Amino acid sequence: LRAKCLLLRCYYELSTYSDSINPLCDDIGAQIRKKPHSDPFNAVYEFIQIVRLLSSKKVTQAYLFERISKDKQIYFRGWLREKAEQYEQKPAGRKRNR
Repeated sequence: LRAKCLLLRCYYELSTYSDSINPLCDDIGAQIRKKPHSDPFNAVYEFIQIVRLLSSKKVTQAYLFERISKDKQIYFRGWLREKAEQYEQKPAGRKRNR
């Protein structure tokens, strides 16, 4: 499980693999659902949720920092904070007038 989280970090860093992030998050989430809930599994779950938010670029930077600091157990907290500092939200799409 930890190895897949490292792979997820690599995919995020290498933005050329951005299409692989959500399927890998889904795979990790499926593995977690098969196991009994415990702190390590919750820490992994929170990690993948925040990586999804980072890759979607649909939330504010303040929200990311709030989620990262709120969770007591989370994998790679330092890395997530670093990525949240570098985060830029996608501009909202404009509606086209026809």
